Amino acid sequence: MPLIAGACVIAPGGAVTGVGLAKAIAEACSTPNPPGATTESALQQFSNLLALAIVEHIVTNATVTVLPGIAVVTAGTAVAQTGATTSPGTGTVL
Repeated sequence: MPLIAGACVIAPGGAVTGVGLAKAIAEACSTPNPPGATTESALQQFSNLLALAIVEHIVTNATVTVLPGIAVVTAGTAVAQTGATTSPGTGTVL
């Protein structure tokens, strides 16, 4: 199966998947171990590279949707309004 590292797939639910993650995982798998590395240290290095790739992918591509009803405070006019949430909310990552 070919590696399509820059592919972008829109899942039926609207979530974006695969953007660069396949390439980052392949790079983590092919990163050579330092000379004299133990099996444990090599596994730890691979695990860290894989975790970083996954977290970076989520942070870069995730869309967070929150339920209505989170308290906010606003300032400005109706056409140039700014605001910030003032209470916690629960989000869903897509």
